[in-house]
Amino acid sequence: MSDILLDYFSEWLEKMFATFTTSDVYIDKIALTAMFVLFALFLHIFFKKIIKKNVTNIKDQFLWKKISKRIISTLLTIVIFAIWIRSLNAFMMILLLLGIFVVFIVKGLTNNLIGYFVIKHGKYFKEGHRIEINDVMGDVVAVKFTHFELLEVRKWLSSDSNTGRMIKFPNKTIFEETIEVVGRKYAYVWHEIQFILTYESNWQEAEKIMQEAGDRYYADFIQDSKERGDDLITEAEEQYKPVFALNSNEDGIIVTLRYMVDYRKGTATKTRFHREILPKFHAHPEIDYAVTDVRILEIPK
Repeated sequence: MSDILLDYFSEWLEKMFATFTTSDVYIDKIALTAMFVLFALFLHIFFKKIIKKNVTNIKDQFLWKKISKRIISTLLTIVIFAIWIRSLNAFMMILLLLGIFVVFIVKGLTNNLIGYFVIKHGKYFKEGHRIEINDVMGDVVAVKFTHFELLEVRKWLSSDSNTGRMIKFPNKTIFEETIEVVGRKYAYVWHEIQFILTYESNWQEAEKIMQEAGDRYYADFIQDSKERGDDLITEAEEQYKPVFALNSNEDGIIVTLRYMVDYRKGTATKTRFHREILPKFHAHPEIDYAVTDVRILEIPK
């Protein structure tokens, strides 16, 4: 086997060197190569003008120009190999380049199609779920053969509201990035509401007010989950009760209430807590918010 390979490459090298040592053949091949390069350049300019004339969208223009450039470059490479390498080698090289070209073009499409079936049949996520990819959060509104679409949530907003932007991700993203999915098994997540009080404040009274608001919300929350038939919540109610937490830092005393909420109602629920808690804090003389005062003092001359 090694002798056969050695003879094959020796013969191939002899013919290659013979091509370069024969001046007439060498010059003819250079001239032929230059002619095809100029022809390819002409085709590239011609197709650019056609695309610019018939395609109005800038993004589509760029895409079609890129495709035409790749096709022309691939064909030119095949022709040049056919000119400079003997027939059998040229045929093998053409097949190899065509294979590489097809794999290059089809690879992304294949991965996206595989991703589509994984999403759909593997129940990775579905329309209505909220997912997060590389700090981009959104609600899934469509899963198509090549990509899925998210209605963006939060971003520059302080609440969990839709920004109005639609973001598309190729389906192969599920194989390349970490995706956090909300709502796959059930639609509830933990949220919290937090206040910073002065050290002189009656935080025990603040805890009482917040806990009472949490209890009232929890009764409505459990009732709503029962009406929706969410067994996971109703069978383990104690695990999902609002939790009060107390902490402190250099600014003051931090009082926090953590509560379970449907991720689609996060902003509305937080607004409910503020409307109930804030008036009671304001009405209590011993509860003060910790604020940073900026005072300008006039130094007497």
